[in-house]
Amino acid sequence: PNTVLWVDSQFVRKSSNGGRTWADAVSRVVNTNWRSRGIDNVVPIVVEPSAADPNLVYAGYMDMGLWRTDDGGASWKSLNVPQYSGGWSDAVGGNTLSVLADPSRADVVWAQVGGNLENCNNPCEEPMYLLKSTNRGANWTQLSTGLPNPIRRLEGLSLVPTSSATSRRLYVVANGD
Repeated sequence: PNTVLWVDSQFVRKSSNGGRTWADAVSRVVNTNWRSRGIDNVVPIVVEPSAADPNLVYAGYMDMGLWRTDDGGASWKSLNVPQYSGGWSDAVGGNTLSVLADPSRADVVWAQVGGNLENCNNPCEEPMYLLKSTNRGANWTQLSTGLPNPIRRLEGLSLVPTSSATSRRLYVVANGD
């Protein structure tokens, strides 16, 4: 209960004492410079820790897409997939505005992913996708039943905590609704 994660305009910060002190969670100082651990100096949008596994955290970024750590932030793995990354070649980027880790099943996660949001007038030109993984983002299934087609803006994602673990009820903000 004393661990808090927070994102600012470039970095993920972490407090292990309830917010009394903060440290950069993904880079470290080397002499007078800093050294990256692979996910920083970009625009973090969302950090989603897993209630089912304290070492599992997802991070969604502008331009860098979706990432995961299994060791509390010591190392990060890209979860970007070319077919959902829009104009970003080889899944090296993309945009993730919402991530939701299942509170009781560590392997289950939902994420909003999409292509370029730069110069995005309403609506965006590149589609966005709502995805679900049952293996921590190694593979994804696109969820589209009941959602607008195409999705041009997807930002809100929440889970009804009293819904059954085998049949979760989600709420999504798609195209402003």
